[in-house]
Amino acid sequence: MSSQLDYAVVVGVNHYPWFRPLRGAIEDALRVREWLVDKERGGAVTQCELILSSKEPPPEKPLNADIDTAIQRIIDAARVDGAAERRFYFYFGGHGFANMHSDVALCMVRWSKVYRGCALSSSKYTSALVNYGLFDEIVFWLDCCRTSEIGGEGQGPWNAPPSASPDARRSRSFLAHATSFLNPAGESAVEGDASVVRGHFTQALLAGLWGGAVKDGRGVSPAGLKEYLQKETPLIAQEAKRSGQIPEVIDGLNGSRLFGTAGIESEVEIVFQKERSGEVVLEDSSLNVLKRGLAATGPWRVSLRRDRYTLRELSTGVQHTFSFRPTREGQRVRF
Repeated sequence: MSSQLDYAVVVGVNHYPWFRPLRGAIEDALRVREWLVDKERGGAVTQCELILSSKEPPPEKPLNADIDTAIQRIIDAARVDGAAERRFYFYFGGHGFANMHSDVALCMVRWSKVYRGCALSSSKYTSALVNYGLFDEIVFWLDCCRTSEIGGEGQGPWNAPPSASPDARRSRSFLAHATSFLNPAGESAVEGDASVVRGHFTQALLAGLWGGAVKDGRGVSPAGLKEYLQKETPLIAQEAKRSGQIPEVIDGLNGSRLFGTAGIESEVEIVFQKERSGEVVLEDSSLNVLKRGLAATGPWRVSLRRDRYTLRELSTGVQHTFSFRPTREGQRVRF
């Protein structure tokens, strides 16, 4: 038996037929799942339940029971896997409301001013997962608003354990909210591709997990991820001309297991335009020359860490400065 088996439930809800639809939650959920199941640099989870809303009429899923069913499949598997250590990830992208600091109502597809109970209580689901006593670590990443809504209260799981298992005492948790209490969370089109919309928090989350939050060596510490989210999410929101989105992260993992095994560098492709014909240099923010050669030798593929870089054509003096944050997809730079 493996000594370490991890599990995940990933939820993305764009479609709210009786409320305001979203554009980026499904794309975010798919990308989070990509990191979770990646065995080389990501979470390497054993079982990941992906739950997405649908545009096909009527868009009746997901509802509360769909989430409970997915969690139950994981509970059943965890009870028999024999692992010594387990981590449970829960990601939600969609609408959310918070009338209490300690709880967020995670809105399912049917949520509306009428169906106010069609939402999950983040605190009740966290408590239930702890009380099962099956997971050493519970990780919640919630990309949703925490604004107030009268009567917008989430429900607990139907399959919550009747009492806490003695093993629940070993459970620790990591809870990351996309924004602070009573404030909204935003989404916007990705720079350079107006057809792709992403949540500001999830952009920061994945950039951090794929390498941006690595301090040294390989893997992201819980403390490092918290620091990265709190620094990068507001910057991404500001780039989208939104302000005030500051994540709230509660790290109870005490520096235990890392998130993934990403390194501090990621690959960048540098593509030269036709007018570039001479010698080009690539420098970092300390003016160290990282690569030098004729544009005709391009495209270049170089591994970079988070920093600001400058490309300069020596014969003309033309230059281009760009910032790089390591991500799974890397980055393409045109010069």
